[in-house]
Amino acid sequence: MEEEIRKILKEHGLNEDNQNKCLSIITTGILSALIFNSQKLNQEEVKDISKKCEEGNFDLALEVIEKKYMPEEWAEYAEKHVRETISDYVKNVLKVS
Repeated sequence: MEEEIRKILKEHGLNEDNQNKCLSIITTGILSALIFNSQKLNQEEVKDISKKCEEGNFDLALEVIEKKYMPEEWAEYAEKHVRETISDYVKNVLKVS
């Protein structure tokens, strides 16, 4: 997931130092958006994802969400919510276009 986030941040003109500063905040935000927007997660899975995030295991948290989708469905869902969340963060919080 980190690689995809960095790619999008680079598209918005952020250098590596700024990418590093934003990475954990954005990752947490993305996972929150995915949890909020997913109708496929039950309460136990949401708790598991939250625990993994608290421990800094963002990729493991993402895997829990990803397993609920068919590959094509996941690609479309993640692209929509991930790219949208990062772009909104960069534009509205970092004030970079």
